[in-house]
Amino acid sequence: MKFSYLLILIPVVLYFSAGCSSNKEVKEADQITDQEMLDTGNNQLAAGNYQDAVNTYKSMILKFPTSDLHIKAQLKIAEAYGKSEDYEAQMDALLTLLKENIIPEEVPQIYVQIGRFYEQAALFNPGNISSDTSDYKTAIEYYKKASVYKDSEDKNSKAAGTYRQALVEAKIGAFKEAATHYQMVQETYPESDFAVLAAIKLQNPQDVSELPADAASIEKYKQELNMPEPPTEPNTIENPKEQAPEMEQQAVEGSDVENSVFETNVPDSSATEPVFENTKADSSGN
Repeated sequence: MKFSYLLILIPVVLYFSAGCSSNKEVKEADQITDQEMLDTGNNQLAAGNYQDAVNTYKSMILKFPTSDLHIKAQLKIAEAYGKSEDYEAQMDALLTLLKENIIPEEVPQIYVQIGRFYEQAALFNPGNISSDTSDYKTAIEYYKKASVYKDSEDKNSKAAGTYRQALVEAKIGAFKEAATHYQMVQETYPESDFAVLAAIKLQNPQDVSELPADAASIEKYKQELNMPEPPTEPNTIENPKEQAPEMEQQAVEGSDVENSVFETNVPDSSATEPVFENTKADSSGN
């Protein structure tokens, strides 16, 4: 009799255990944040799983329709398309961002990606010098737009734009201009990884090879260049009472100084601000 009860009880226990496990998985899925989904997509993108990354980014957009991370996800979708060589889809995504989802802070990054698109287009015109050069010149124009865009403080994308402008100038034989813009990267964005890449290129501005930009490579370049580590701020003040008067005096002296860091970091240019309605690019690369 007891054995019969056990036979009945075991399936019931298993059923509720499975139900609890399933509910737990659903609950964990519901608790995932938009940032966590974006990070997952970024990891997939870095690992070369481009389609998985695109699917994750799109799922994030659907799951969090009001998220502030939509533009970042859409930029990553475009990047994934580019890395998987689906350039038409990449350009469509970028132009959609410019036309419908204009957030000034992200505009330099969009311009850099469009510039990369035209760089790729030039590679598909072997032997056709005029078309090849035209694509490279279009890429340069977009890199210029990225570097001089005033309504964003995305210094990394601006540094990328100036660096890639120099690299493309070298590709079309404008070595003097390339050296000038490599130097500009170093002077304007000294803390950027692109300043390190530019320093390597300045050793031979005619070198048009792509330099790896991962963390290990950047560290290796720094060692080759004997670049000093940036100074670190002390974590504590040994005698706060002695430091206080000096700090107060600095605060008074700096009270009349406007916060103009961003403006001084923008390369001087007579280029006018881009008008988005007139910013069009043919996805065929012409």
